[in-house]
Formats: sequence, C-alpha cells, structure tokens
Amino acid sequence: MAIRDALAPRAARERAARLAIYVCCEPLAQKRRVLDVGCGRGWGAAHLLAAGAARVTALEQSGLAGRAAQRFGRPGLDVHTFDDADLADLGPFDLVTCTRHPDRLQSRLESLLESMAPGSQLVLATMPATLGGETLSTWRERLKTLFLSVTQETQGVFEVLTASAPRRHLPTGPLRLHIGSGSQRLEDWVNVDIRPFPGVDLVADVNRGLDFASVDAVYAEHFLEHLAADDAFDFLAAIYRMLTPEGRLRLSTPNLDWVWRTHYRLAGPAEHKIASALKINRAFHGWEHKFLWNQETLSAALVATGFNNLRWYRHGESDDATFRGLERHETYGDSDDLPHVLIVEARRGTSQPEALASLRERVQREFLDHVAGY
Repeated sequence: MAIRDALAPRAARERAARLAIYVCCEPLAQKRRVLDVGCGRGWGAAHLLAAGAARVTALEQSGLAGRAAQRFGRPGLDVHTFDDADLADLGPFDLVTCTRHPDRLQSRLESLLESMAPGSQLVLATMPATLGGETLSTWRERLKTLFLSVTQETQGVFEVLTASAPRRHLPTGPLRLHIGSGSQRLEDWVNVDIRPFPGVDLVADVNRGLDFASVDAVYAEHFLEHLAADDAFDFLAAIYRMLTPEGRLRLSTPNLDWVWRTHYRLAGPAEHKIASALKINRAFHGWEHKFLWNQETLSAALVATGFNNLRWYRHGESDDATFRGLERHETYGDSDDLPHVLIVEARRGTSQPEALASLRERVQREFLDHVAGY
C-alpha cells in the first residue's frame, strides 16, 4: 500500500500531462483523419473524435482493443489491435498521435509514412523510459530526415515532438515556401498555413518560428497585414535567416495609401462622412487585419531586415519567372500612381541590426505602446 501511495501522485501527473497533450492536439484534429497509437483503453482516441476529428482510428494492445471498442464504440471511431493492423489499409491519415510507448513505432515508421497524407503531422510524446534505449535527440534527428519540420516542447512530464509535412509528398528541386497559402495551393511550392486547408503541405504558426535553412524563394500574398507589427518584423527576420545567400522574397499586401485615398473624404454631407468612417474602419479592422503598410514603411522594414534590390510590381507581373503569375486574390482597376496592393520583390543582402533595432523601437514607441492591452 505504501508503494502504491508513493507512485499514485506520479501516475496522476502523467495522466494529466497526457490529457493536456490531447487537448493541444484538438485544433490539429479538427475535421481530419486521425490515427491514435496506443494511448491506453481508447480514451485518447475518443477525446479527439469528440473534439471534432472526422474519423479516428485507435491502435491498442491485444488485451485492450476489445474493451476499448466496447467502451468507446461510436460512429467514426475504429479500434484495431496494434500488431495485426495494416496501416496502408487503414489510412490515409492527416494526424498521427502517440502518447505512450513510442518505441512501438520504430519498426513501423516506413509503413506509417506510407499511410500519411500530404500535409499530415505526427505528434509524439516521449519520456526517457519509453524510448527503447534511444535518446530524444536521436528520435528528433530521425524525424527531421522524414519530415520537413520538427518542433519540440515540454508538456508536463513529457517532451512532445511535432513532425509536419512528410518529405515523400514534397516537390523536389529548390525549396520554395508559399506562406499563408490557405486553400490557394501552388504546385512545386511547399504550401504553409496555420490551418489544415486541403492542399496545405505544412501546418505551422509562423509566430512560433519557422525552422528552415537553404530556402531558395519565399512568397506570401495578403499575409503580412494579418501579423501584428512586431510579429511582422520577426517574420521578415526569420525569412532573412532561412534564405540562401541569393534567396528571394515576394510579398503582396494592401496599400495603406490607397485605402486612405479611396475610403475617406474630409468634405461632403454628414451621411457620406458616416459611410466613409465605417468604410475606413472596416479596411483597418476587417478580415483580421492587424497592421497596414504603405510603400515607405514596408521599404524601411525590408531594408532594415537586410533585404536589398527592392522592386515593385503589379498583380501577376515579375521579371523573375519563379514569381510570375502567382497572385490568386482578386484585383481592381488601379491607377498608374496608386495600386491598391503593394507587391514587392527583394533579395537577401547584408543584415542591418542597428537599423532594424531603431525601426523596431520607433514602431514600439509610436504605435505598439499605444495599443498595448487592446
């Protein structure tokens, strides 16, 4: 009894930490096909199904599979015995979770990858005692050879590895990232978005960092305005770090000057001025916009981050075949001197840490400090 009492608090912490991992996986599981590997008695799989997964397949030990099927059986949830299941027949899967005994995956990684869909993710929760004699760093390096992105975080008593975008589904050749792709997939690019839209290759939150190197080109259409100003600086700095010495960037973002000139008038009757007030506020706050850029401010941010050779283009136009014809958002009839969208290309140059620090400080002092807490 004394030994059981001594172990109970640790077991409770482990159960709570494992549940926390499944709670963190809820957004990843939304409307997706999930494989849950041996969480124990099927409750983890049932949790993900209740959280909105389209379908959940649970792999359990022989002695637990039958009981899990009886206890949690419901439409959309299938329970199979781990040793007997053919993953190729059960897939494809958009998300694979394993929060207990990840060593069981060692001999089945290849078949697991065959059953994973483009844009899928693997969430692996590990404790040193369950790694089959291997270290966490060994597992992480192995996953990096199989997936485009691998992140690590601590969750209670677990270390959680999230591997995203199986490399077997990705285009060959130069690494080119389409950031904030949404449902507008570009072929021969790695399409990145925070939500698992159809056609997304890598589900990732850029605010948590992008762990890439030797990227040839980055394209982001109508994305920068959705970042807070300080996050936008972090994003540009991250792009700078991951690009090759000759790497290129193309950005498309609404033009603040166009919004101001076309959405507001100082003169006119009261009704027109009310309409203008509503219209310009919609431009600033609608569509989850957080910061609007004009050409001068965007130029300053790019140069301070270390980019040079800035060139400005119209919708779909470019002197670089890599970037030509990429825009997917609707466009309007622009005047020659005032486009409604700023489209800029830049090359990786020499970093300007002092200029970037100065611009960050000014934006902080003149803008961010005034909106803090809102």
